[in-house]
Amino acid sequence: ETEGFQIRSPRTRLSNCHSHGGTASGFVLLENAAGSSLDNCSARETRTSGGSGFGFQAVVGNITFFGCIAEANERQGYSFAADRIRMVACTSLSNNLTGATVDEINVATGVTGLVIVGGEFGGSTNIARFANAATNFLMEGCDLHDFTSLFGGATLPTSRIVRGNRGWVTENNGTATVANGATTIAVTHGLSATPALEDISVTATNNLGNAAQFWISTPTSTQFTINVDV
Repeated sequence: ETEGFQIRSPRTRLSNCHSHGGTASGFVLLENAAGSSLDNCSARETRTSGGSGFGFQAVVGNITFFGCIAEANERQGYSFAADRIRMVACTSLSNNLTGATVDEINVATGVTGLVIVGGEFGGSTNIARFANAATNFLMEGCDLHDFTSLFGGATLPTSRIVRGNRGWVTENNGTATVANGATTIAVTHGLSATPALEDISVTATNNLGNAAQFWISTPTSTQFTINVDV
Protein backbone atom coordinates (compact mmCIF):
# COMPACT_ATOMS: atom_id res chain seq x y z
CA GLU A 1 0.00 0.00 0.00
CA THR A 2 1.09 3.57 -0.54
CA GLU A 3 1.04 4.62 3.12
CA GLY A 4 3.81 3.44 5.40
CA PHE A 5 1.47 2.72 8.33
CA GLN A 6 -2.30 3.16 8.68
CA ILE A 7 -4.08 3.08 12.04
CA ARG A 8 -7.66 1.88 11.61
CA SER A 9 -8.75 0.75 15.10
CA PRO A 10 -9.38 2.69 18.34
CA ARG A 11 -6.81 2.77 21.14
CA THR A 12 -4.06 1.33 18.93
CA ARG A 13 -0.48 1.71 20.10
CA LEU A 14 2.48 1.76 17.71
CA SER A 15 5.96 1.64 19.22
CA ASN A 16 9.33 1.89 17.49
CA CYS A 17 7.84 1.83 13.98
CA HIS A 18 9.69 3.57 11.15
CA SER A 19 8.69 4.70 7.66
CA HIS A 20 11.50 5.65 5.30
CA GLY A 21 11.16 6.74 1.69
CA GLY A 22 7.48 5.96 1.19
CA THR A 23 5.30 7.32 -1.59
CA ALA A 24 2.70 8.99 0.65
CA SER A 25 2.40 9.94 4.32
CA GLY A 26 4.52 7.86 6.66
CA PHE A 27 1.74 7.36 9.25
CA VAL A 28 -1.98 7.97 8.66
CA LEU A 29 -4.77 7.85 11.25
CA LEU A 30 -8.16 6.83 9.86
CA GLU A 31 -11.71 7.42 11.13
CA ASN A 32 -11.72 4.72 13.85
CA ALA A 33 -8.31 5.50 15.36
CA ALA A 34 -9.49 7.63 18.32
CA GLY A 35 -7.50 7.15 21.50
CA SER A 36 -4.40 5.81 19.75
CA SER A 37 -0.77 6.55 20.55
CA LEU A 38 2.51 6.50 18.66
CA ASP A 39 5.71 6.07 20.68
CA ASN A 40 9.21 6.57 19.29
CA CYS A 41 8.05 6.29 15.68
CA SER A 42 9.73 8.06 12.76
CA ALA A 43 8.78 9.17 9.24
CA ARG A 44 11.58 10.27 6.93
CA GLU A 45 11.91 11.15 3.23
CA THR A 46 8.32 10.67 2.11
CA ARG A 47 8.39 11.31 -1.64
CA THR A 48 5.10 12.73 -2.85
CA SER A 49 3.75 16.27 -3.18
CA GLY A 50 1.01 15.60 -0.62
CA GLY A 51 2.94 13.39 1.77
CA SER A 52 3.50 14.44 5.37
CA GLY A 53 5.31 12.52 8.07
CA PHE A 54 2.25 11.98 10.28
CA GLY A 55 -1.24 12.79 9.04
CA PHE A 56 -4.98 12.23 9.33
CA GLN A 57 -7.53 11.13 6.73
CA ALA A 58 -10.45 11.67 9.13
CA VAL A 59 -11.36 13.71 12.18
CA VAL A 60 -10.29 11.50 15.08
CA GLY A 61 -9.36 12.72 18.53
CA ASN A 62 -7.41 11.99 21.67
CA ILE A 63 -4.15 11.02 19.96
CA THR A 64 -0.73 11.02 21.66
CA PHE A 65 2.65 11.27 19.96
CA PHE A 66 5.63 10.57 22.22
CA GLY A 67 9.21 10.85 21.01
CA CYS A 68 8.20 10.75 17.33
CA ILE A 69 10.40 12.14 14.53
CA ALA A 70 9.40 13.63 11.16
CA GLU A 71 12.32 14.66 8.99
CA ALA A 72 12.98 15.54 5.33
CA ASN A 73 9.45 14.77 4.09
CA GLU A 74 7.96 16.44 1.02
CA ARG A 75 5.29 18.29 3.00
CA GLN A 76 4.57 18.94 6.69
CA GLY A 77 6.10 16.89 9.43
CA TYR A 78 2.70 16.64 11.19
CA SER A 79 -0.71 17.45 9.72
CA PHE A 80 -3.56 17.47 12.25
CA ALA A 81 -7.31 17.38 11.65
CA ALA A 82 -8.49 16.27 15.08
CA ASP A 83 -9.02 17.52 18.63
CA ARG A 84 -7.05 16.73 21.77
CA ILE A 85 -3.68 15.98 20.21
CA ARG A 86 -0.70 15.70 22.54
CA MET A 87 2.89 15.86 21.31
CA VAL A 88 5.57 15.13 23.91
CA ALA A 89 9.31 15.29 23.11
CA CYS A 90 8.68 15.04 19.36
CA THR A 91 10.86 16.32 16.49
CA SER A 92 10.00 17.90 13.14
CA LEU A 93 12.91 19.10 11.00
CA SER A 94 13.35 20.35 7.43
CA ASN A 95 10.04 19.07 6.07
CA ASN A 96 10.00 21.43 3.09
CA LEU A 97 11.47 19.49 0.20
CA THR A 98 8.88 20.76 -2.31
CA GLY A 99 10.26 24.27 -1.91
CA ALA A 100 6.75 25.58 -1.27
CA THR A 101 5.71 27.69 1.72
CA VAL A 102 4.99 24.84 4.06
CA ASP A 103 5.25 24.24 7.74
CA GLU A 104 6.51 21.77 10.28
CA ILE A 105 3.00 21.43 11.77
CA ASN A 106 -0.27 22.05 9.91
CA VAL A 107 -3.49 22.44 11.93
CA ALA A 108 -6.87 22.18 10.22
CA THR A 109 -9.96 24.32 10.79
CA GLY A 110 -11.62 24.00 14.19
CA VAL A 111 -8.96 21.89 15.91
CA THR A 112 -8.96 22.41 19.67
CA GLY A 113 -6.70 21.19 22.45
CA LEU A 114 -3.37 20.76 20.62
CA VAL A 115 -0.61 20.47 23.25
CA ILE A 116 3.09 20.44 22.33
CA VAL A 117 5.54 19.95 25.19
CA GLY A 118 9.26 19.60 24.60
CA GLY A 119 10.87 18.53 21.35
CA GLU A 120 12.71 20.18 18.47
CA PHE A 121 11.17 22.00 15.49
CA GLY A 122 12.77 23.92 12.63
CA GLY A 123 13.79 24.17 9.02
CA SER A 124 10.57 25.40 7.37
CA THR A 125 8.86 28.73 6.74
CA ASN A 126 6.60 28.41 9.79
CA ILE A 127 6.76 26.17 12.81
CA ALA A 128 2.96 25.84 12.76
CA ARG A 129 0.21 26.96 10.38
CA PHE A 130 -3.39 27.29 11.55
CA ALA A 131 -6.59 27.33 9.56
CA ASN A 132 -9.60 29.15 11.02
CA ALA A 133 -11.12 28.66 14.47
CA ALA A 134 -8.37 26.66 16.21
CA THR A 135 -8.55 27.02 20.01
CA ASN A 136 -6.79 26.01 23.22
CA PHE A 137 -3.23 25.67 21.95
CA LEU A 138 -0.18 25.15 24.17
CA MET A 139 3.50 25.08 23.16
CA GLU A 140 6.01 24.86 25.99
CA GLY A 141 9.63 23.89 26.51
CA CYS A 142 10.54 23.34 22.85
CA ASP A 143 13.76 24.01 20.92
CA LEU A 144 12.80 26.19 17.91
CA HIS A 145 15.27 27.19 15.20
CA ASP A 146 15.77 27.95 11.49
CA PHE A 147 12.29 29.31 10.72
CA THR A 148 10.86 32.54 9.33
CA SER A 149 7.72 32.85 11.48
CA LEU A 150 6.55 30.94 14.51
CA PHE A 151 2.95 30.83 13.26
CA GLY A 152 1.29 31.22 9.87
CA GLY A 153 -2.27 31.00 8.63
CA ALA A 154 -5.44 33.00 8.32
CA THR A 155 -6.27 33.23 12.03
CA LEU A 156 -4.09 32.41 15.02
CA PRO A 157 -5.71 30.20 17.66
CA THR A 158 -7.61 31.77 20.51
CA SER A 159 -6.71 30.74 24.06
CA ARG A 160 -3.11 30.05 23.10
CA ILE A 161 -0.16 29.76 25.49
CA VAL A 162 3.41 29.85 24.19
CA ARG A 163 6.10 29.92 26.86
CA GLY A 164 9.52 28.69 27.85
CA ASN A 165 10.69 27.85 24.32
CA ARG A 166 14.31 28.21 23.25
CA GLY A 167 14.52 30.34 20.09
CA TRP A 168 11.27 32.26 20.75
CA VAL A 169 11.51 34.62 23.70
CA THR A 170 8.20 35.23 25.52
CA GLU A 171 9.50 36.22 28.97
CA ASN A 172 12.14 38.76 29.92
CA ASN A 173 13.02 41.18 32.70
CA GLY A 174 15.25 44.16 33.33
CA THR A 175 15.46 47.67 34.73
CA ALA A 176 14.88 51.14 33.31
CA THR A 177 15.25 54.65 34.71
CA VAL A 178 13.16 57.69 33.85
CA ALA A 179 15.62 60.57 33.92
CA ASN A 180 15.02 63.51 36.23
CA GLY A 181 12.65 65.93 34.51
CA ALA A 182 11.66 63.44 31.77
CA THR A 183 8.15 62.10 31.33
CA THR A 184 8.85 58.90 29.34
CA ILE A 185 11.42 56.26 28.61
CA ALA A 186 11.36 53.69 25.80
CA VAL A 187 12.32 50.23 27.06
CA THR A 188 13.68 47.52 24.76
CA HIS A 189 11.92 44.32 25.82
CA GLY A 190 13.92 41.72 23.88
CA LEU A 191 10.88 39.54 23.09
CA SER A 192 10.27 37.71 19.84
CA ALA A 193 6.83 39.29 19.31
CA THR A 194 4.88 42.36 20.39
CA PRO A 195 3.60 41.82 23.94
CA ALA A 196 0.03 42.63 24.90
CA LEU A 197 -0.24 45.67 27.12
CA GLU A 198 -1.82 43.62 29.91
CA ASP A 199 1.15 41.24 29.88
CA ILE A 200 3.71 43.93 30.75
CA SER A 201 4.40 44.39 34.45
CA VAL A 202 6.43 47.29 35.86
CA THR A 203 7.21 47.86 39.53
CA ALA A 204 8.65 51.10 40.92
CA THR A 205 11.82 50.48 42.91
CA ASN A 206 12.06 53.92 44.57
CA ASN A 207 10.17 57.13 45.25
CA LEU A 208 8.54 58.63 42.17
CA GLY A 209 9.72 62.12 43.11
CA ASN A 210 7.36 64.75 41.73
CA ALA A 211 5.31 62.16 39.85
CA ALA A 212 2.11 60.77 41.32
CA GLN A 213 1.72 57.79 39.01
CA PHE A 214 3.21 55.90 36.08
CA TRP A 215 1.72 53.80 33.28
CA ILE A 216 2.72 51.69 30.28
CA SER A 217 1.88 52.48 26.65
CA THR A 218 2.61 51.71 22.99
CA PRO A 219 4.14 48.24 22.99
CA THR A 220 5.80 47.40 19.67
CA SER A 221 7.83 44.51 18.33
CA THR A 222 10.93 45.93 20.04
CA GLN A 223 9.91 48.38 22.79
CA PHE A 224 7.28 49.67 25.20
CA THR A 225 7.07 53.06 26.92
CA ILE A 226 6.96 53.94 30.61
CA ASN A 227 5.20 57.25 31.26
CA VAL A 228 5.15 59.43 34.42
CA ASP A 229 2.94 62.43 35.19
CA VAL A 230 5.64 64.91 36.22
